[in-house]
Amino acid sequence: MTGDSTITITLLIAIIGVILSIINAVSNFKKTNKADTKADTMAMTTVAVKLESLQDNMKDLKNDFSTSMSDLKKDILSIRSDMNEFRERIVAVEQSTKSAHHRLDKYDKQKGDS
Repeated sequence: MTGDSTITITLLIAIIGVILSIINAVSNFKKTNKADTKADTMAMTTVAVKLESLQDNMKDLKNDFSTSMSDLKKDILSIRSDMNEFRERIVAVEQSTKSAHHRLDKYDKQKGDS
């Protein structure tokens, strides 16, 4: 072997080593990329499931709120009705009290005249 052929073989071995290193690096990158993609997909799936759960919870809260508001409106209408009834009864009691006072005044006047 001559000096040129030794350099050529050494150079050839070095080039093959570089090529194999590049192939190995690309292979590892692809594996890592696949693992990262899997992890990202799992994370996104988890986020999507949690968002769906939150959306369902918000729908339930909205329905509960609507039901509560409807019940509250019914209660307010009932209270208004009761207030109107009490108002009418108070007016009747005031008129009765006024009439009773007039009768008492007449009675006192008659007692005083006798």
